[in-house]
Amino acid sequence: MNNFDLKKYLAEGKLTEDIPVEEMEEFAEGRGEGAGTIADNAKEKGGNSMLTYHHFKVKAPYYKEASDGNFDKDKFTEEYKGFLEELYESTKEGMDIDPIAFQEVMGKIEVLGELLIENKEPLNEAEEENSNKIAEAALILPRGKKVILQAEDQDYQRGLIVELTKEGGYKMNYWYGPDAEVYPVEVEVDGVDIKEDAKEVYMKFHPELEK
Repeated sequence: MNNFDLKKYLAEGKLTEDIPVEEMEEFAEGRGEGAGTIADNAKEKGGNSMLTYHHFKVKAPYYKEASDGNFDKDKFTEEYKGFLEELYESTKEGMDIDPIAFQEVMGKIEVLGELLIENKEPLNEAEEENSNKIAEAALILPRGKKVILQAEDQDYQRGLIVELTKEGGYKMNYWYGPDAEVYPVEVEVDGVDIKEDAKEVYMKFHPELEK
C-alpha cells in the first residue's frame, strides 16, 4: 500500500489531461447536491439508514471545496492515498473498524477518487483502436486540444504546449512555472535564428507528398 501511486495509475489509464476549472466546479456542485439530499433523507429515516448518512455526510466538504474552485489535485491525491492506507490497516486483520468509521472512510475514498478521476479526461479515447499509430509514438495528439508536456527537470517547471489544429497544423508554446504560463522563447529554424521572443510557433502544411 505504501507504494500506491495514483498519478501513475491515472497516467497508465491514459487519463492525462485536466478538465477546465469551470467543468470541475459544475460537476462537484451537482454531485454535492445529490450527496446532500441522500444524507438528509437517510438522517430523517434514522435507524440503519444512519450508516448511509455518515457515508454521504463526509463527502460534503470535498464537493464544496471543488465547487468553489479550490480543487487541489496534489492535496486530494495525498488524502486519497492516506484513506486507502487507513482502510487497509483497519481491515487487514479481522475488520478491526466500527461500522460508522468504515462508512466514513469509504465515503471519503469515494468522493476523492471521483473528483480525481473526473478531473482527468482521455487524451484520445480512440488511441487503443488507432491502427495507424506507429510503435514509436508515445501518444496520439487529439485535434483541437492543447496538450501540456512537461520537461524532465528537478529544478524548474517548464515544457511545451502542443496543439494539433483542426486544420491539420501544429501550434506550439513554451511554458514556465506552476501555472504553465506561456513565456517567450528564442526560435531557430533550420539553424537560422528567427525570433528571440516568440510566444507561438505554428507549423503549417508540408509539401505535397508523392503517392
